[in-house]
Amino acid sequence: MSVLSSFVWSVADTLRGPYSEAEYGRVILPFTVLRRLECVMSPHRVAMAEIVRRYRGEPQRRTHLKIATRTEDSAGLSFWTTSDYTLERALQDPDNLAENLIHYVGGFSANLDVFRSFDFENVIRTLDERDRLAQVTRHFEGIDLSPDKVSNADMGDLFENLIYRFAESANDGAGQFYTPRDVVRLLVDLVYAEDTEALRDRGTVRSIYDPTVGTGGMLTVADEHLHGLNPDASTALYGQEINARTYAICKADLLIKGQDPSNVRQGDTLVVDRFEGRRFDYVLSNPPFGTDWKAVESDVKKQHARGGRGRFAPGLPAVGDAAMLFLLHVASKMRDIDDSGASGSGGR
Repeated sequence: MSVLSSFVWSVADTLRGPYSEAEYGRVILPFTVLRRLECVMSPHRVAMAEIVRRYRGEPQRRTHLKIATRTEDSAGLSFWTTSDYTLERALQDPDNLAENLIHYVGGFSANLDVFRSFDFENVIRTLDERDRLAQVTRHFEGIDLSPDKVSNADMGDLFENLIYRFAESANDGAGQFYTPRDVVRLLVDLVYAEDTEALRDRGTVRSIYDPTVGTGGMLTVADEHLHGLNPDASTALYGQEINARTYAICKADLLIKGQDPSNVRQGDTLVVDRFEGRRFDYVLSNPPFGTDWKAVESDVKKQHARGGRGRFAPGLPAVGDAAMLFLLHVASKMRDIDDSGASGSGGR
């Protein structure tokens, strides 16, 4: 994976000069997402075009596309593009490359709105103005990110590695964006440890939630581990994320997995619970340690003052301890043990 990450990141050599190091990620991340989506769609473009032609409404298109693209390894695609473009085809008309790419991205279904979070149209136009668009597009067109070459877990590793590099180059506390994959696997093992037998039962259904979801790496590992125990299990993945770019990556990743994209929502978890009233079988999180919650103190204290069964009703930690505040939130989202034997489990 480090080789793939280095190859993707090597486009920075093309950007050097017109772009500062702190700006590299704004170009690299959305192009990586677009190329992954393109590789996932590639075997299904003919069926996709036919379904788009035959059905006008999004619900009808989604239903028929999932059926047409379902395989033993995939629940089927629930997103599409109405555009005929690929990166390769867009490059064949170099004089109109920017407009071709904007048309391509603009053709994606409404549930795949992630490129707005990247401000991708502006990224494309700026690359064009700085005479780097063709080189960058050609670089990504040459990367094979198809699922049979790069698994969902490896793709998650790639995204997190790129974000780590982006934050590091911007001197933006890279560690807060990255949880080592070995740590995640250990966490998932611990969370499932007391529920292993129940997870192997026929008809197993589990919900998994991460309130600081980032690019969705923890959800990916938890989902794949559960299906390793029980290939027929059904999972529903949920997450909330404050950062627009990592939110966009996570949403695109869940769509590729066949999950409901509305299950990942943007916002500051300490200020507003986007899943208020919902509880989950498992809760995993790597909240920011060593930080304070001064910036959201007013909002948190208002929630605490309401009392009742609110997430912060039990009491508030010191203002310098945001991690404990996240743990209060995590505890409030865990389901009680039920007849199926499932129980909510909090992780680091």
